[in-house]
Amino acid sequence: MTDADQHTPDPPTGPRQRALATAVTDIERHVAGLGWDAPVMVLALVRTAAALDANPDLAEELPAEAVAAAEQDAEHLTSI
Repeated sequence: MTDADQHTPDPPTGPRQRALATAVTDIERHVAGLGWDAPVMVLALVRTAAALDANPDLAEELPAEAVAAAEQDAEHLTSI
């Protein structure tokens, strides 16, 4: 194995990159828990703050952590 094979990606630097990395990690955790035999899923990512602005009632359906994160970070993403 060469040094190139062991390269660790640089951590995300911008707010959008961090939001995307966090969303992908959360999705992977959820999907991994479903097992290999789970049906195919199609997900979309939306900015949580924008979704809440468009539909304030959505706050009742989202985890409290997601609503709080959207209040602090306009780039926070929610998968739907």
